[in-house]
Amino acid sequence: DRTGGVLRQDGLDVDAVKQYKDEQGTVIGSYDSRTESLDASEEGANGSSLILSADVDALVLAATQQQINSENADLIKARLIFEAANGPVTPLAEDVLRQNGCIIVPDILVSAGGVTVSYFEWLKSLSQVRFGRLTKKWEEKSKTMLIDTWEDIGGQIDPKKKAS
Repeated sequence: DRTGGVLRQDGLDVDAVKQYKDEQGTVIGSYDSRTESLDASEEGANGSSLILSADVDALVLAATQQQINSENADLIKARLIFEAANGPVTPLAEDVLRQNGCIIVPDILVSAGGVTVSYFEWLKSLSQVRFGRLTKKWEEKSKTMLIDTWEDIGGQIDPKKKAS
């Protein structure tokens, strides 16, 4: 989360971390793992984070912008970075990471589901369409197709329509 990170060599129990965060409001101190505060007031939090520079396969940057910048990019050992936040890697840091062989999956791909949902919510809001209206035609067509198929195989829904 935006207050810290979690590292566990044996892998993370995501449910346990989520439960801890729900109860405590932070991941700092969550179950049997190394955690680190990323409070900007702490010395080195922005430039030399132990979590960000850990020897891991992948980093998921899901909390804040500019987590990896020109000051700490050369310390990153991860070979794969997922930008789940908006702009967590600065352009200068991205150049350094790519030169070091790191693959960066951009935020627009990692967050595509959320972006798509936001787009439809925005459309709905612009056109002042009530919830569910965008899918009404599709639902009507699929129900009609289901009824037609049922009747074709001999089921009877419309009492005026006789099965052949």
